[in-house]
Amino acid sequence: MPDLSDFEAGDALEEISRKFANVSLEAAYHRGETVERSQLPTLQRLLWSNDIDASYHAILMIRRYLSQDNNESRITDILSLEILERVKNLLGASDAPQLQCLQYESAWVITNIAVWITFCIFSATGS
Repeated sequence: MPDLSDFEAGDALEEISRKFANVSLEAAYHRGETVERSQLPTLQRLLWSNDIDASYHAILMIRRYLSQDNNESRITDILSLEILERVKNLLGASDAPQLQCLQYESAWVITNIAVWITFCIFSATGS
């Protein structure tokens, strides 16, 4: 299973950050749709699909699952899916316009995971 050291800050991530710097977060969030833990295996399978729409739906729902509350078990649930390699690959996908939303959601998932892991490290070290 890849770890976060596999995600080096590079040109692809900087390019994605630049592209989405002015994206409204309001448009990306739809209230009322709860993602249940029982849905994760299906989302894992869809994320690995060659169908861009299926992959987008999966990464969107995974991001929503992580965003529903600030809970370590949610991060653990997502890490146990072993999808970080796929999410990393989606971040570096081509610059085709239809992939930009997919890249945005992928970056959001990685950010949620990285923030939580950083929080845990600082909490454990007392920093």
